[in-house]
Amino acid sequence: FELHIQNFPAIPCNLFASSYRVGRGMYGRVLSIIGFGKIGKEVAKRGKSFGMQVKAWGRSLSPMEADLHGVTRCSTLHEALSHSDYVCVHLPYTPQTRYIISTEELKLMPNSSILINMARGGVVDEHALALAI
Repeated sequence: FELHIQNFPAIPCNLFASSYRVGRGMYGRVLSIIGFGKIGKEVAKRGKSFGMQVKAWGRSLSPMEADLHGVTRCSTLHEALSHSDYVCVHLPYTPQTRYIISTEELKLMPNSSILINMARGGVVDEHALALAI
């Protein structure tokens, strides 16, 4: 079909043309989920539906539960952060999780990583994040 804009010539719209594909995309990318509770499990389903490789880390995540949900279990937080294209944080705010993502953890992430903080404030050290950017 064609898109007609007033005072402009007709522009052919082929949204599937390779020239329109300029994003980094999600297919084949690595998504690490930090905190694998109810929300983390739902995020894993969606990540897999986009063809992402899904890894997860959580204090109580067992190898059996990871297999059940089709994700790769990371034994440490640092392992989860070090090779991820996307990191999605879903941890509750507790004294143990306060600033669990800070300077050291941010340095582990590849420069092109995208951090998505869905947790309460204080789980990610915002000052360290501002310096890392």
